[in-house]
Amino acid sequence: MSSENVSLWDEFFKGIGRMNPVYVLLLGLCSSLAITTRMENAIVMGIGVIFCLVCSNIIISAIRRFVPEDVRIPVFISIISGFVTLFGFIARAYMPAIYVALGIYLPLITVNCNLYGRAEAFAQNNPVMPTFMDGLGIGAGYTLAILGIAFVREALGFGEIMFQDLAQFTIKILPFQVGVLQQPAGGYIVMAGYLISFTYLSKRKERKRKEDIAEERKRTMENRVKGVN
Repeated sequence: MSSENVSLWDEFFKGIGRMNPVYVLLLGLCSSLAITTRMENAIVMGIGVIFCLVCSNIIISAIRRFVPEDVRIPVFISIISGFVTLFGFIARAYMPAIYVALGIYLPLITVNCNLYGRAEAFAQNNPVMPTFMDGLGIGAGYTLAILGIAFVREALGFGEIMFQDLAQFTIKILPFQVGVLQQPAGGYIVMAGYLISFTYLSKRKERKRKEDIAEERKRTMENRVKGVN
């Protein structure tokens, strides 16, 4: 695999791991807590963020050399809001119940820090292909994060996983409900658990990497000493 392909895949996977927008960058937390009582809501919100993030960042990257500095922000916001509006029309037409459930948080994708932040920090400074992979990775990281929160809150909070708009089936998980997970406080509880786990695993991985580096240096020094002797 070429170094260019490795670099492109790194742009993608960083959004899932070391630059996860929810568990590392702590961006877009309002929607992450508000709409994650149901898996269906999280799926549609995740699709919306991926669609708007990828499409808007591609356009911004393609025209970045032609946008004057003094109108950069309104141009970026206009592009993002255009794709958010388009996705809103699609959701309202084909997923009306979820569109209503998402409420104000769907149009607020326009000012989601993930979208404008990637436009400002990455899309305006990089070519189209890396920008595409960056947007796809950040969007995928956000989607996986809110799906994880929604799964715990719905499975334990309601005792079931219920699909009504995207499909028509229900999966029974528990014979009882953990009511607090249905409430706003439940979002904080579940997210705190994920944050603790994510931080622990990240630090453990970093500690292992440092230990491997130290071990490699030690072996190198021992080989040098043997060579001198």
